[in-house]
Amino acid sequence: MRMRLFRCVPVVLCIIVLAWFLPRNYLRAAKGERWMISGQYSPVTEDFIIWESNASGFAFRTIDGKEYPSLRARRLMPFLFYNDVLKHNGFPLTIGGRSFDYKDAARNHTFRLSPSTIFERHNHLHFLMESSPQTANLTMPDSLMIINRDKVRFIDCTTGKEEPEKGRRFTRTLRDSGVVFPIKLSATNTNVRKKFDEGMLLVDANKTLFHLKQIRGVPWCHNLGNTFEGTPLFINVDENVRREYYGQLVTDTNIYLVSYSRGLIRLPLSDYEAATSIIKVWNMPVFQTLVLQNTDINLPTRLIAVDESWRIRAEHAEPTPKAVLEHQQWVNYGLSMISPFRYVLHLPHKPGTIFSLVLAPCWPLALATCLICVIAYLIATRRRFSSFWDTRRLCQQGLEIGIIMVSGLPGLIALLLFGPLVSTLPTPISHPK
Repeated sequence: MRMRLFRCVPVVLCIIVLAWFLPRNYLRAAKGERWMISGQYSPVTEDFIIWESNASGFAFRTIDGKEYPSLRARRLMPFLFYNDVLKHNGFPLTIGGRSFDYKDAARNHTFRLSPSTIFERHNHLHFLMESSPQTANLTMPDSLMIINRDKVRFIDCTTGKEEPEKGRRFTRTLRDSGVVFPIKLSATNTNVRKKFDEGMLLVDANKTLFHLKQIRGVPWCHNLGNTFEGTPLFINVDENVRREYYGQLVTDTNIYLVSYSRGLIRLPLSDYEAATSIIKVWNMPVFQTLVLQNTDINLPTRLIAVDESWRIRAEHAEPTPKAVLEHQQWVNYGLSMISPFRYVLHLPHKPGTIFSLVLAPCWPLALATCLICVIAYLIATRRRFSSFWDTRRLCQQGLEIGIIMVSGLPGLIALLLFGPLVSTLPTPISHPK
C-alpha cells in the first residue's frame, strides 16, 4: 500500500472550493419569495398596524389579524403616508388635542442600523465640511482630513501636499478640549444636500464622546461629557429635520442618540445585540416606532412604541409567518445534505472578506448524507474488490472513507475526479521451482 501524496493537494483544494461553491449556489436557487414584516404605531388608533411586504405588494392588518384596506391603513399612519392624507384633504389633522398641518407631518426621520453597517471596516479619512459657509449651500472642502495615532493631518486635494499649519491647529484644539489619542471612532456626513452641518463626532481612547466642527475655518471642539455602557462599535453623524438628535452611537449592547439638549438618549432595547440585531427607528411627531429584527428568522420581530420622551408606550412581538419558517426549514435540510460544513467569505458582523467555516444546520441529516456518500464511493470503486466487504481492502481505503465522512458530497466528488489517494502494490507471483 502506497500513499499518493501528489493527489492530496488537489483533493483538499477541490473540497474547499466545492464546500464554498455548492452551498452558495444552492442558497441562490432555493431563495424564496421576497418577504418583509414591519409595523407602525398609529397615533389615531393608538395601536400597532402590521404590514407585510411580499411579491404582490403591501398587506396591512392589526396585531389580531384584522385586515385593513390599503387607503384606510395609510390614513391611520398620517405621519408616514402624509401625501395620501394630503390628497384626501386630511389636513389640518388633530391628534391628542394638537393640530398638525402638512409641513408638521412631513418633519419625520428614519434610520436603520444593521450588523453589516456597524461592523464595516472603520476609516479615519474624512472630509470635514465648513459648518458656517458664506453661501446658502454646503460644499465639499478642499482638503482631506486624516486622523493618525497622535495627531490630525490635512492634505490639499488639488496639489496633494500636506497643510501642516492647519493640522497643528486642529490637533491643538482637540488636545485642549481633552481628547486623548488614539481616536477609536470618528464620523462625518458629507452630503452636500443636507440643510445644515454638524461636523464630526468622535470617541477618544478613554471612551469619551467629542463634537468637532469647522466654523469659518476655525476648529471648535466640545467634550459632550456623556457616559455610555459597553464597547463603542460605531458612530454616525445624521443631521435631520427633526433636530432632536444629530447622530447615533452604537455599543455591543445598545444604541444611543446624540441629542442637542438631553445628552445621550438610550433607546429602550433590552435584548439588542449588535452582531445579530437589525433596528429601524421611525422618528415622528407624537410617537416613535422602533422595529427590532434578528438575523435569525426564528425569532419574532419586536415592535416598540415610545413617546416624545423616548419612554415605552406599547410593545408587541410579531412572529415570523409559518410558511416562511417552513420554507427555511426545507432549505436547511437541503443545505445539510449538500455538505456538513460550508465556507463563507462574508459575515455581517465581521468586516472585509473573510474565510469562515459554518457548520450544517441539521447535523443528523448531514451525518446520514455522509454515510450515503461513503456507500456510493464504495459502489463506484467496487471493481477493485474481489469481495465488496473485504476487510483488508476496506482498511486500505480508510483514509478516503474518513475524508468523505468529514466532508460529505464535496469529498465524494473530489475523490471521484482525482482518483484514490492510496494505491495497492501488486502481490508478487511465486513460480514453482
